[in-house]
Amino acid sequence: MKILAVNSSPRTDTQSYTALLLNHLARGMREAGAEVFLVNLREKKVKPCLGCFNCWTKTPGKCIQQDDMTKELLTLIPDSDLMVYATPLFNHTMNAAMSNFRERMLPLLEPFSTDHPGIRAFHLRHKLPPAVWLSVCGHHEASEFDALSSFLHSTCHP
Repeated sequence: MKILAVNSSPRTDTQSYTALLLNHLARGMREAGAEVFLVNLREKKVKPCLGCFNCWTKTPGKCIQQDDMTKELLTLIPDSDLMVYATPLFNHTMNAAMSNFRERMLPLLEPFSTDHPGIRAFHLRHKLPPAVWLSVCGHHEASEFDALSSFLHSTCHP
């Protein structure tokens, strides 16, 4: 099994609770026989989405920006059997680095969607693997995760 684990914590492994938990999870998955590719977004150059939609029109499936997202990360997603998104909870939801990463996944979608009762289903250019999210928060209330949870229920991952 190929697993892509994406860590959006801006802190180094010795200072990040997100990294601490993700590293333990990755070690357990490797011990179980999985091939885990761990990406620390703080070490990658991922420019913000321009919202130009060239990836849907002029260059279908390809982002016009040349950075680590287009040269490396986008190609890893369809080849993965599982994705692990690891993000610290900033202001009730994922941090900016993870949000930026998710927005830059736009080339994986087709430029149209289908309405189903209660949801909008996007057509995928490439399969998206099932996903799990790992998140930490400095507050003890479970409600701190409500905004992130609401977002997760609207994503295209199976």
